[in-house]
Amino acid sequence: MQSVIIPAIIPESAEALREVVSEISIFSHAVQIDLVDGEFVSQKSWPFIHGDDTASTFEALSHQVDIEIDAMVARPEQYISSWLLCGVKKIIIHIESTVKLDEILSIPRNGVAVGLSLNSDTPLESLTPYVERADFV
Repeated sequence: MQSVIIPAIIPESAEALREVVSEISIFSHAVQIDLVDGEFVSQKSWPFIHGDDTASTFEALSHQVDIEIDAMVARPEQYISSWLLCGVKKIIIHIESTVKLDEILSIPRNGVAVGLSLNSDTPLESLTPYVERADFV
């Protein structure tokens, strides 16, 4: 079995993200972009620092590498529709980040894998109502 290492980036800006992806694409076919809003977790990353548009950046980068989004954001339902249309391959939603997980998992995914993540102190049983509709955990 071959191991796959997917580097994770917490970008400070779209430009910094483009630079890192350019370097990473030499040795990795994929990158995980951790989007952090400063609300779900205390840190804040691009695009929440500058309010930039993510769709055009993700679309351009998706020609270089497969993009996974780790949505460490409160209320990801505000963003997921645009992420599903801009070339990303996977989106990870933290079950603690929304009360609208049923709604999120009902959205047509356009071939994008939507997975779930949970904090280490969240009981595994919290996944039970959703695990059959998620693409991965």
